Amino acid sequence: MGQETWAPPACVDNDGDGYGSPVSASCTYPELDCDDTVPAINPGATEVCDGVDNNCADGIDEEPTASESCNDSVDCTVDSCNPATQACDNIPNDALCDDSDVCTTDACNPTSGGCTHVIDKDSDTDGYIDELCTGGTDCDDTNPAVHPGATEGPYGDPVCSDTLDNDCDGDTDVVDGGCRTTGMALIPGGCFDMGDPFNEGGTNERPVHKVCISTFEMDVHEVTNAEYAECVAGGRCTAPSPSSSYSRSTYYGNPTYDDFPVIYVNWYQTTDYCTWAGKRLPTEAEWEYAARGGLSGKRYPWGDTISGTDANYWNSGDPWDNDTSEVEYYGPQGYGLYDMAGNVWEWVNDWYQSNYYTVSPPNDPPGPGSGTSRVLRGGSWSASTSYLRVARRSDYLPGLGGLNLGFRCARGGAYGP
Repeated sequence: MGQETWAPPACVDNDGDGYGSPVSASCTYPELDCDDTVPAINPGATEVCDGVDNNCADGIDEEPTASESCNDSVDCTVDSCNPATQACDNIPNDALCDDSDVCTTDACNPTSGGCTHVIDKDSDTDGYIDELCTGGTDCDDTNPAVHPGATEGPYGDPVCSDTLDNDCDGDTDVVDGGCRTTGMALIPGGCFDMGDPFNEGGTNERPVHKVCISTFEMDVHEVTNAEYAECVAGGRCTAPSPSSSYSRSTYYGNPTYDDFPVIYVNWYQTTDYCTWAGKRLPTEAEWEYAARGGLSGKRYPWGDTISGTDANYWNSGDPWDNDTSEVEYYGPQGYGLYDMAGNVWEWVNDWYQSNYYTVSPPNDPPGPGSGTSRVLRGGSWSASTSYLRVARRSDYLPGLGGLNLGFRCARGGAYGP
């Protein structure tokens, strides 16, 4: 017999992935398939995050090393293989973005592949960034009431009585015009004892007599230079003359003193202004009733004693001593009115009559029908404290002004408008 020729053994590839079984001796691809039952597991397979050695490289699943597909190249994500889903978990981790700046919130942005650093430190949770942070504007990081947007109300309220710079404009409340209110206070009708119960003044302040006043309104502060200038600009008022004050060569028309009381205005000029504003001068009885602020039988609008913290009088110690002070520098009395004692004398509507209290009607007394001089009330910066008493009466020729004379207006009540 001749020599017989045998065919080579067939390649054993049980899972049909093109890679031979470990028991096969002859295959097209000589690599041995580390799992001949699953076609996805062979020497050329891509790791698919299933926990097995898909590419037959080293007996372990390579995921998620930097060389494998779970790495998304985003610095702020934690990349890991999830065998349960056979997928990659690329989880944002804000801690990876921490820049050690206490003023910023650091966050991962998977979309951009980077970190965001937002300056948002707000220690007192008032909505304004702490001043210690770059771009921070909150001038007090411990008090939520103190921030750039704070409203500074009138003195005596929880904001403007704290002597802080509530609106962060650089000025504290005691010198900040932001604390100045506008408008009028409602003076509720009622009866009071008019006159001097201490018998400290002249006979023109007595007898003490009961007077009843109808509800009316009164300006919360003395008319200021800026307010009076509006009437002058409208052609309804004449400018005060001179335009200086006791210690200032320029006063009226100087923006520095816009919120200070207008002076050097006579009774006729004050009447013109109040008429232009749709108001009137208060009667003498209205003025004293309002000045007492609901207190009965007191020497001053706030009580029986006085100091430089209460009002502007000669040598009172205010920042502008001795001259006019900014309106509302001192606190309000019971009806929310400012400077009802001191700063400037205030014109009222009444003619002056020394014995008027002996003939005054009990209800809304209008004052005498005629006279030579008009009544002044309240004392001024140039006066001693005795002139600041609520019951104090003074008078002046209506055609004259002075460096310590000003006014405020009233509205409604028994005399309109």
